[in-house]
This record gives sequence, structure tokens and C-alpha cells, in this order.
Amino acid sequence: MLATPTIEVLDGHKGPYNSVRIPQGRLGGILRMPPIHFSEEVKSGEHTLISYYSSPFNDKRELIHSKSEFFSYSPSHPRSMSLMCNEGIADSEWIQFQHDTDQVVNYNIKSGKQYSDVVPLFHSHVLWSYAPRITIGKGGKVRFALASVGPHLSIIDGKGKGPHNNCTCPQCDPVPKNVIARLRAPRVAAASVAIRNAQGDVTATFALVPSSDGSLVLPKSFTHKEFRAMTVDGKLRMRLWISVPRSYFALSTVIDLTPRSPNVPRGAAFTVSPEVLRAEKERELCRQALAIDVRNPTSSTMVELLRLLDFIWEAPYGHFPVAKRVAVGVLADMMHLGPHASTHDFVQDTLLPSFHESRINPSNLVTILASLAFHLNTIPGVHKTSVIALDYGRKAGAANTNENTVEKEAEKTPTVPH
Repeated sequence: MLATPTIEVLDGHKGPYNSVRIPQGRLGGILRMPPIHFSEEVKSGEHTLISYYSSPFNDKRELIHSKSEFFSYSPSHPRSMSLMCNEGIADSEWIQFQHDTDQVVNYNIKSGKQYSDVVPLFHSHVLWSYAPRITIGKGGKVRFALASVGPHLSIIDGKGKGPHNNCTCPQCDPVPKNVIARLRAPRVAAASVAIRNAQGDVTATFALVPSSDGSLVLPKSFTHKEFRAMTVDGKLRMRLWISVPRSYFALSTVIDLTPRSPNVPRGAAFTVSPEVLRAEKERELCRQALAIDVRNPTSSTMVELLRLLDFIWEAPYGHFPVAKRVAVGVLADMMHLGPHASTHDFVQDTLLPSFHESRINPSNLVTILASLAFHLNTIPGVHKTSVIALDYGRKAGAANTNENTVEKEAEKTPTVPH
């Protein structure tokens, strides 16, 4: 029996990176070509595939971190509650997303746009993200907005290549491939940004309004002096609130999960278009992933999930965008709801022991782990609560919430959320 693969967090000259080692046993002394992302090590006839993975953009959110690091898993979202659910009332009309973040402001740039990490609005396997954007105009005016990023967890300038070239902002090119055709930006019911000082106290709160380009804009502009006065050590310290109708996060609006077969008249030639087959296959992938019990993972369910992920990854990039989000979300929920103190422990103790039985492509494993890390290092950091009434005059997020009511369904959280 082959030994269980291992994952480590190592330090390099460009920062931390993951080292994944996959024992391959004795291969008759014949060196085979390692798959992409991997090199091969041979000791005493034993072959081991080794991958050293770090983000090309040096984004630490793509790494599997250990509990001994600063990035140990400590989410804002309660660990007793599925990431598909929210605190408060299960059937409230709106969901409020709250996120604390800091954005470095570079005043050496005379004009242009500066972006910060995205704020993911994620619920029921449906995602739409916004990114804080500071625009310095040629006339010296400074403006703030939340740019609409789309169903993605990162934003880049459009010049990069690879899995993060997914930005849907108008200024980014090329057009992303990994998009969900039926998903559009949410109708934001209320949004605001609070500016905090060094002690964390709120010093000013501004409402954000929708713009024609899909962003949420602070109508007021600032001079350099005014904007500097709101920063702390060159950083804009913010607390963001965004309220969105719960109906937006119905997975059924993105993909029809009802199983069905093409309607072919009797006697007619049985021809089904590739688009129909692709839709049917993605529907079935989602159904299988959603049927997995995330609270009680077993070796057999992990093998099943890894095989689903491997199938999605083997398809052309962007072929199954909904199934990819669902399957990665199910894997992330396993970690979030489990007992592990770090994502590293979850991967080592729960995921990797099923690697050999799943027969997953080693190259796919590395990028699947990166997607899992990105999911767990971003989405659980946003606080979600139910909203029972909107109040546009209220500073704290322009909404009234019921934060003390814990969603009853969270205690028996299935993968299929409300």
C-alpha cells in the first residue's frame, strides 16, 4: 500500500509556499515523466512526486496554512454553522454582509485606480464579489467605490494568465472564460462604508450608491488632504456593509437541479447537442456533490468528492463553473464544520489519505488545494446576518439585524442550504 501524501508549509525567498509529496512506490526503475507542477525524487527505488506551489501573484490566500502560523483558521463565520447559512433568521428577506478590511493608499501615483482584496458575498453556493477601489483623478480628487468583480475571489489587472484571469471589470482584458452565464450582479438593497481610526472606532460613515458600471460608489469626492486625514499609517481602515435580497442566492436560479433527459420524438434520430450534454453533466455533478454529508465525512465520501473534483478539473477550463463552485464549497464546508484547527491539518488528516484510492490526477490535486485555500482564506472572513428591515438612515450598515437568533437549520446543516 502506498504511503499517504504529505503537505508542508515552507518558507522561501518570496514568502511561504506549499510542498506536496506523493509517494508512488517502486516503478520498476523506470523514471516516468512527472506531471505538470511536479518533479520526481528517487531514493532506493522508491519514487516520490514533489510539487512546490506558490501563487504567481504571491497571494498567501492561495496557500494551505498550518495552525502554527499567523494564518491559522479563525473565521468570522461561526464554525458550528455551514458557510452556506447565515446567523439570524433563516427566511429573512435580506442578508447583510459585513467585512473589516484595510487598503494601502499609494499617493505617489498621480492618477489611476487602486484595488484591495475582494469582499465575497457568498451564500448557498452562489458568489458575487466586490473589491474596494480608490481612484485618484488627474485633478487631485480622490474617490472611493466597491468595484463589481463578478463570481470570483480575486481581481487582477487583466495582464496575468492562468486561473486568476477572471476579472469582469470593464477595464480588464481578456474576457474571462470561467463565467456563469445565468448569474448577474445582485440588486444591492443597501451598502455603506465606515472609516475607523487606529483604535478601531468609527469616525465617519458614508452610504454607497449603485453606479452604471455595476460598482457601489461613494458620491462624495475628497481632496488629498481630506483623504489622508481618514487613513492610519497610509491605510484606509474600513468596515463594509452590503445588504442583498436572499432570493439572489437561490442556487436554482443559476442551475436547474431537476434531473431530466432530452425529449426525443419516437422514431427520430437520437441526436443531442454538446451543450445539452454539458448542461446535463454539470447538473448531475452538482447533485452528487450536494448529496454529500459535510458534517460527517468518511473516507468513501472523500474519495467520491475528489473524483468529482478531478472530473471537473480534467474538463476544459470554465466548462463546469457552477459545479466547480459547488464541489469546492462542499469540500470547504467539511473543513469549516470539522474539528481541525487549521486547513493544513484537515488536508493532511482527512483529504490526502483518500488520494490514492480516488486516482485523482496529481496535477489537479495541487490546484484543487489552491482553490480550497482561496475559498477558506476569504469567504469565512465575512460576517453574514439576517436583515429584518432596511433603514437607510442607520449608520451601522443601513440595516436592522437580528444577530442573537441563531439559525436553527445550522444545527443539522446539509450541503443544500436555505
